[in-house]
Amino acid sequence: SNLIAMVEAETDLFVLSSIYLANVYRDQGNFASALEVLQGARVEGITDIVLMEEAEIYLQQEDSEKAKETLQLLIQENPKSVYLAKAKQMLELL
Repeated sequence: SNLIAMVEAETDLFVLSSIYLANVYRDQGNFASALEVLQGARVEGITDIVLMEEAEIYLQQEDSEKAKETLQLLIQENPKSVYLAKAKQMLELL
């Protein structure tokens, strides 16, 4: 978490650092910390990748309801996202 504190919030580097840290937590099986880091990284204009990461963690936890909500939020808030097709595909499978 010290890495995140050193990076100015609301920048691309902040978001990428947060995703990296969340993936480390996820690999360790610490899903709660991973989600906490990702939710703190939701900044204006860069939410789609963060929401996709969150949805994937919810799926790993077998929480399909939270995954659905997160994917729907991604689609609603980011209609031009590069993750739009993947989000829609994932929703269809849930």
